[in-house]
Amino acid sequence: MESKAPINFYRAIWHSMTGAVVFVIVWFGHGAPRHADVWLLAIALFLLALIDVVRFTTEKGRELFWRHLGFLAGDREKKGPTTSLYYAFSLLLCAILYPKEAVLGAIVCIALGDPAAMIVGKRFGRIRLGKKSIEGSLAGFLVCVPAIFLVTQSWHVAVLGSLAGSLIEFIPLPVDDNLTVPLFSGAVMAILIMYG
Repeated sequence: MESKAPINFYRAIWHSMTGAVVFVIVWFGHGAPRHADVWLLAIALFLLALIDVVRFTTEKGRELFWRHLGFLAGDREKKGPTTSLYYAFSLLLCAILYPKEAVLGAIVCIALGDPAAMIVGKRFGRIRLGKKSIEGSLAGFLVCVPAIFLVTQSWHVAVLGSLAGSLIEFIPLPVDDNLTVPLFSGAVMAILIMYG
């Protein structure tokens, strides 16, 4: 998520705020019998997909999107799906596949670690691999460790989960990191929680 472009603080705040909302939903609604988090994330994903369909198929939809939500969008949204679509899809899969603590940890990685990596990387990043910087990834890691510890009460889950999120965010994959960071970090934490 890093480049030489100016920092979009609105986007970073939106990223964290939506993560906070999902965190609360998962905290209170994860698991049987109602699976409220899965249902709410599925509805959110449907609505986000509908917005993208409308904006790509109608001139009015495109105009309304850029007029009201353009300040949150980046260059990628001009030609492809919004990153929020990947965000919602990955968290929905996490809610379906992982235990509660791993889902909450995955949300921390994407909602706090990713914006921290973007802000620090753009402002202070010097050692780069593509558009990502080691400084940004380190910032994301340092932000996530204590936050995940508060959720899991396990330092090894917090450290390894944060490391997994930071590494997958740093590697220049041809896949949106809003998809890869929660799924990969959540998988590592799920394995540690269930079998560690």
